[in-house]
Amino acid sequence: MSLPVSPATGAIRTNQPTIRWNPITDARGYTVEIRDASGTVVFSRDVSLDQTELLLSNGLGRGQQYTVIVSALGVIDADSQGEFFVISAEDEQELAAAEEGLSVFEKVELYLNFPVIRPLYTDAIEALQRAIADNPDNFDYTLLLGHVYWEAELPQAKAQYEGILNATTEPAVIAQAEVGLARVALDEQNREQAIALLESALAKFETLGDTFSVAQTYQFLAEMNLETEPAVAQELYSQALEAYQAVEPTSALPEEVLQRYIRVIQKEISPDR
Repeated sequence: MSLPVSPATGAIRTNQPTIRWNPITDARGYTVEIRDASGTVVFSRDVSLDQTELLLSNGLGRGQQYTVIVSALGVIDADSQGEFFVISAEDEQELAAAEEGLSVFEKVELYLNFPVIRPLYTDAIEALQRAIADNPDNFDYTLLLGHVYWEAELPQAKAQYEGILNATTEPAVIAQAEVGLARVALDEQNREQAIALLESALAKFETLGDTFSVAQTYQFLAEMNLETEPAVAQELYSQALEAYQAVEPTSALPEEVLQRYIRVIQKEISPDR
C-alpha cells in the first residue's frame, strides 16, 4: 500500500479503534486482521472494495499490544501493517481528566508525552486533522502535523511538508517546512538535499530576524557534520552559540530553557570534548 494503515504506531486510548487504509487499484476487496502480542489472530474479516475503514465494535483487551494487517485481495504484495498499544482503563480516565480544557497544541503535547508505553500518535494526528479542517489556513497546525508524522516515522511527513510549500508564500512557514523536509531527507539518506534545505531555511530565518530558529538551524547543521567534518561542525556550533546568546528570553522561551541550549552547545565546542 502507498500509505500505512491506521493506527500505524504508538499507543491509542480507545479499545474500539477504527482501522483505516488507502484504496488499492485492482483490488477485489480487503482482509483486515488483528493479532495480539503472541501472534494469535484475534479478529479477521473480509470487506468489500469500496470500504476503506472498519470499526472494531467488539473491542480489544486493554493494556495490550496488537498488530493490524490489511491485505488487498487479488493484488500480490499489497498489504500494510501497523502496531499499536491499547492503554489501560485507568490511563484512559487519567488522560480524559488531563485534557479537559486544553488547547489543540496542549492536547498534542499531552498525547506525545503522556506516561504510557508509547506516545499517543494517533490521537495527536486526529486532533490536528480536526483542527486543520476547521482552520485550513493555520500553518501552525499543519507544520505540527508534519512533525508528528515525522516523529512517528510515518511516510506522510514528506507529503505534509511538501503540501505546505505548495500552499504558502510566507517565508517563515516555508523555512519551517524546509527544516522538516531536511529531517525527512536525512532519514532517506539524502544528505546533500538535507543540507540544501537547511541552508535555504537558514537564509530565510536570518532575513526574518528569527534568531532562535537561526541558532537551531546552525545546531542542526553542526550535528550533521559532527562525524564526517568535525572542523566544520565546530564552526557551525560556534555560530549556533553566538545566535543563542543573542536570543532574548520570552514567556515561551524562558531564560532557564535558553541556558540549557547554550550549555549543550558550549559542551560541544569545549576543548575537553
